[in-house]
Amino acid sequence: MKNRILIFVLFLGTSLNVFSQKEITTEQFDAFLKIPQEKIVLHFNSNFLLTGETLNYKVFCLETSTNNFSSLSKIAYIELIDSNLKTVVKQKIALKNGEAQGDIFINTDVKSGNYKLIAYTEWMKNANQFYKEDVNIINPFSNKIKITKDSIKQQLKTESTQTTYITLYKNEYSRREKVILSFKENRLMPKNASISVRKLDIFSSNKNSISKTLSTSNNVIFSKENSKNKVFLPDFRGELLQGKITSKTTNTTISNIRVGISFIGENELIKITNTDKNGKFYFYLDAKNYSEEVYVHILEDNREKYEILMTKNKPLNLDKLVFNSLNIDSKLAELIDKRSKYIQIENAYTSKKKHTVIQQESDNISIFENDYINYDLDDYTRFKTIQETMVEILKSTWINKKGSNYTFHVKDNSDNLDYYTLPILFIDGYIVQNHNELISLNPKNVKTISISRNVYQLNSKIYQGVISVKTFKKDYTPIKDPNVLKVNYKKPLPLKDYFSQSYSESDGLKRIPDYRVQLLWNPNLDTTKKEITFFTSDVTGDFEIDIQGFNDDGKPIAIKKYFTVK
Repeated sequence: MKNRILIFVLFLGTSLNVFSQKEITTEQFDAFLKIPQEKIVLHFNSNFLLTGETLNYKVFCLETSTNNFSSLSKIAYIELIDSNLKTVVKQKIALKNGEAQGDIFINTDVKSGNYKLIAYTEWMKNANQFYKEDVNIINPFSNKIKITKDSIKQQLKTESTQTTYITLYKNEYSRREKVILSFKENRLMPKNASISVRKLDIFSSNKNSISKTLSTSNNVIFSKENSKNKVFLPDFRGELLQGKITSKTTNTTISNIRVGISFIGENELIKITNTDKNGKFYFYLDAKNYSEEVYVHILEDNREKYEILMTKNKPLNLDKLVFNSLNIDSKLAELIDKRSKYIQIENAYTSKKKHTVIQQESDNISIFENDYINYDLDDYTRFKTIQETMVEILKSTWINKKGSNYTFHVKDNSDNLDYYTLPILFIDGYIVQNHNELISLNPKNVKTISISRNVYQLNSKIYQGVISVKTFKKDYTPIKDPNVLKVNYKKPLPLKDYFSQSYSESDGLKRIPDYRVQLLWNPNLDTTKKEITFFTSDVTGDFEIDIQGFNDDGKPIAIKKYFTVK
């Protein structure tokens, strides 16, 4: 497996300008056939939801032939599709060692009906392959619910033989009581697992486990016939951002043109590449929490002669999806009425039951970081202009003015002056080509200025030094530039530590109503612990413990156990 991936990396590195949603040669296609193919399965908390509730899910991305966790794609995509084949929700999540987690809040503008939850990677698009599962959604707040005759039968809960892996000390609990779930030592116990504890409803038995999905799914095999010799690149080192430049004149070359991207914000990012012979360019982005805007720059003196076009990802073909009718009988209508009241009460107290977002820093460290001389402007006298600040504080820089245009310069390590080779200039990570932008910046907003005096060659472009300016809020708004394209960027979902109710003396939740039907959701269950605990709510009825994942042998395991709250 690792050898095949290594071959692919080398192959991709030399052929990136060839394979981008276009026809390729038979020899090139055969090389791609040797690369492991992928499939996705999901464990999610419920396939019957009301608006105002949340669909929680855990993603397992696997190699098609082995069921081992895939190390190829670093991004997965999750969509909720309605019966008109329209995307209601689309999410991007970061895969780490083939695993990911996320959640979809069902807004009140979602109509009642049968939906499809689908999941895929860009690499899976080559075979139009995707995971799919039914999700039934009821909107009790906007849709008139048509009640049919009592035709829906609630299937009885059944004990799995694999419940021997876990122990529940009793079958009945009172409201707001602590539940202790113990794990037995067993090498077959799933180590990569998630757990959902939720009230049973009419549709609970219809949700497939990951083991059933893997055993019954018709996985499409990557072949020349269904791909028509077109290959879509995987998000191998992160999300693949791609585009092309076109020339506004007939005699301007589009090959080997320097293109840069920059994100402004806490996780700033700067990357530079060159176009191929067709004017195409590619950037890999790690799956971090960047801002929602990316700036694409042409880093040439004659950049006004070019236009930037971004490549849109090709959608899946969903024509073969079949949607079921959603019938509501009197029993289900009663359940909906009761649960909609629970939801309204629970959502009124969301501020007391918040999930914690796990902050992630970017792995991209500036190549200039170790070379910087940093100036914190609060350590010096504050001047009224950036020009005065640079002259009085930064002795290794100088400013040249020609007409109304300014340029900043950096002395080399021998204090020599180079009037022709400019430094590369950043403000909060934004690549500044018109140095007048820095002149117009209010120095009161600037926290630090960092200087590097070294010579850098970035994709055949020589820079004499670096000037990096950071504002206090890291929220610089660039001056509008017709030669810079601002692109909306959909961020990957942040990781969350999901709220778990407790009733200790110090948590202050005892006097708050508790109408949770979802008692616990943990996408990263640690089964090496001897036990976990959770609390029941004020909701009575039958509840299901649903644990799914993979053990050390790579075998999918589904464990279900049931208890009652009275």
